[in-house]
Amino acid sequence: MEASSVITPIIDITPAAEGSQLPEYLQQAYSYDSTTTISAREAVETYSVGPGFWRINVTSTLQTSNTARRTNYLELNDGSTAKFVWIHSSEDGGINGEYITQVFDQVIYLNTGEFFRIAGADGSNVIGSIRQIADVYGNLINPAGFTFE
Repeated sequence: MEASSVITPIIDITPAAEGSQLPEYLQQAYSYDSTTTISAREAVETYSVGPGFWRINVTSTLQTSNTARRTNYLELNDGSTAKFVWIHSSEDGGINGEYITQVFDQVIYLNTGEFFRIAGADGSNVIGSIRQIADVYGNLINPAGFTFE
């Protein structure tokens, strides 16, 4: 064992430390040019936005029915199989005409050829926005219009 009195400085030269990369929470910000509005009102809407990582933020509003269950949802799809990512549902036998609301704010990953669908049941809707935050390889995408000084 050997002791040394030499001090070796450690310098962080990562992009985040040098200030050439936005922190993740700022990089995911919505901007006018990089945000797309999505909605489904009493319908199923399909969105083929391309491969990569996408931040989806929607509000689901359901009008309850005393005779039928109503369901709004978001699904991922590869063209042959649907996988539900989020479901907002009312129970049948509820108070007719009452509105219930739920928010979904998550990141999804779509591979080449995959797409997503959102659905708003009768008397209901799903409205929000989507923004790509990274490409298919994980390279972060800054909000459109942002540049470092």
